[in-house]
Amino acid sequence: MDKWLCDRWAVWMLLLVVPAILLLSGCTDSENRQGSAGSDPDKKHNIIKRDGRIHFTLGDREFNVPEGNFKGGGETGGGQLIQVSLWGLLPDFEGYDKAKNHAEFIGPRQKRGRDARIELYRRADRITVLEMVSRRDQMKNHSAFSGRLGDYDELRYGLEYYRSDNRSDDIYLYIEDDDPEVFIRCPSESVLKTMPFPSCTYYWDISAGTSYQMRYSMDYLPQWREIWGEAQQLVGGQK
Repeated sequence: MDKWLCDRWAVWMLLLVVPAILLLSGCTDSENRQGSAGSDPDKKHNIIKRDGRIHFTLGDREFNVPEGNFKGGGETGGGQLIQVSLWGLLPDFEGYDKAKNHAEFIGPRQKRGRDARIELYRRADRITVLEMVSRRDQMKNHSAFSGRLGDYDELRYGLEYYRSDNRSDDIYLYIEDDDPEVFIRCPSESVLKTMPFPSCTYYWDISAGTSYQMRYSMDYLPQWREIWGEAQQLVGGQK
């Protein structure tokens, strides 16, 4: 009888101890894998900070920008970037430095006149400039185009200018090789008096898989070409 009890006790111990050992082993292995993947404290998914620069992949492009110009990124549940925010001070996209220019980035709006923001998107999350122009041109109401693409009001700063007849945005287009390259939305002249800090939004396409938009004070519109060139250098890793 005692031997039978001992045998039963041994079986129950095996049933309890073996799963516990397997569970602990699995946890340790999982922790080791997590430690390996997360051993770099400056790496989050495909955003890597190294030597004062931020490296990341978005769409079909790899980017490399100064740390002071990187504001943040939005991710899917799988850790893939779907959107990235950059910022800088015009006209040359000076990066954020808390000791030097904090108020111009974070302070009251009246102190942020040189502040510019760039949003990078996957192409799947935003239509192309050509599609944007075509869609606006087909809108008979609430569009500065209203079916008159090419019949612009005047040329301003090397851009085709389309004046809005209502309270929608005025449109500026940069045409290159007969195709719309940059699409710019600015407050219409009819609403400017009600806006203390008017700004314009610029849209253009980087590649087949990546698009972006930029926003800054309307005061800088005459310098759009210079600023566009600076923005291209920034996203191209040349700053």
